Amino acid sequence: MPENPAEPLNQEIKILDRELKSEQPLQRKIFWGAMLAGALTVAGVAFGGWWTWHSSHSHQARLAASDRFFQAEGLLAAVADSREAQTAGQDGAVSGSLDAGQQQAKLDQATAILAGLAAPQAGDAVPDGIRDYAAMHLATLKAQNGDGVGAMGLWRMVARDVNANEALRGLAAWLLLDGSAHGLPTRPGAAPATPAELRRGYDALIQKGGAFAALGREGLAAVDLGPGTTPDQHLEARRLLADVASAATTSAALRERAGFLLNILENETVESAGSAGDVGQPAALSPASPLPPAIKPTQGPAR
Repeated sequence: MPENPAEPLNQEIKILDRELKSEQPLQRKIFWGAMLAGALTVAGVAFGGWWTWHSSHSHQARLAASDRFFQAEGLLAAVADSREAQTAGQDGAVSGSLDAGQQQAKLDQATAILAGLAAPQAGDAVPDGIRDYAAMHLATLKAQNGDGVGAMGLWRMVARDVNANEALRGLAAWLLLDGSAHGLPTRPGAAPATPAELRRGYDALIQKGGAFAALGREGLAAVDLGPGTTPDQHLEARRLLADVASAATTSAALRERAGFLLNILENETVESAGSAGDVGQPAALSPASPLPPAIKPTQGPAR
């Protein structure tokens, strides 16, 4: 680098001075400079036109994906409303109530829409947020229809998506663990998760903090109450459940469930002590014991 910052400019002035003394070289420079400027202008216009088209096309595709997602949500909501009315004994009393065939048709239509949105090959036409929410809805439908392996695959996809909403990733990770605890393989043909694998997964949830920490502690408690566990593990499970019940970040539903399980464990301990004449231990609970989910993935992105 020259010591004098102005030296490059001085050199350029000397070159121009020499060219001014020879008109032809300068004319050639002006000519080729004009040609270059023209080429850059044409290229700039072409690129600008392509970028405008690409941006507009991408924006329209994303809007279309968003519309399809909310169309699927509307179909699912219509089915849920009809089923709720039927459960309440109001079938026929609600205007527009759907019969079983109509409900299935709407479910099939919603499933097809969600499957298209959640497919990885949809590419940039589907925003990451829409794809992840669609995958969560589709996983719920698969789980309800007995396709646990299909649901697990979708939860795994969202849990591993680094571009997904962090809360949605945490929810998917918990649902994946919950399915594993109930004996579902994480992928077709895979062996069920071991207690050690479940512990690592629940520990990772606890590290996320907030509501996920409570879900992680509840999961660890279920593992500590599983078959073949020790009295010390049972005591640890009770401590974990007590933490869940008292934590400020615990949801009302999860707090109620933790309290319910603590009452069961206390009663079993008392009954065992009364029959054996000493301090008893709670009966082991299988990790596959049904623990109803505290959160359901029914909320989509804000419109």
